[in-house]
Amino acid sequence: MDEITCKKAALTAGCPLVTMAMVAGVGYNYAFSGFYRAGDIAGTLGNLKMGGYSLLKVAVAACTIILILDIIIAWALYEFFKNSSQSLSLLVAIFRLVYAAIPGGSIFYLLSALELMQHVSKHVELIMHQLNLFLLSWPWGIAPICCAFIFVGSPDQQIWLVS
Repeated sequence: MDEITCKKAALTAGCPLVTMAMVAGVGYNYAFSGFYRAGDIAGTLGNLKMGGYSLLKVAVAACTIILILDIIIAWALYEFFKNSSQSLSLLVAIFRLVYAAIPGGSIFYLLSALELMQHVSKHVELIMHQLNLFLLSWPWGIAPICCAFIFVGSPDQQIWLVS
């Protein structure tokens, strides 16, 4: 990979990574935490009814943006490291995509809660259940990225040390 292409791949991975951190802060720390109260159905639904519905939409949008950025990052890192070890770079990219897919799938729990809010009086427990499922499923995406780091960091196959 020539220097310009290498630099573009690095920027294509790095900029979305920084953006993703900011979007995650807004999506989880501001939006989701703004309406969700663990174990408190009445408090959570009260928050959703009093403006938290918009925060739920922000949380869905943030998670969707994070999913898209993760896919871009996986591709860019593959491009950046493929000259060092194409097979290892591909494996790491696959783990990164799996890492993106698991939390990406949990977005459907938020979308389901959003849809159920149309008839909140009938679906009080189900809305809270969907929000809890989101919280339970989102972190499971960490396992594949840890595997990617193990492969990247193994002493005999360091693709971080580009020669």
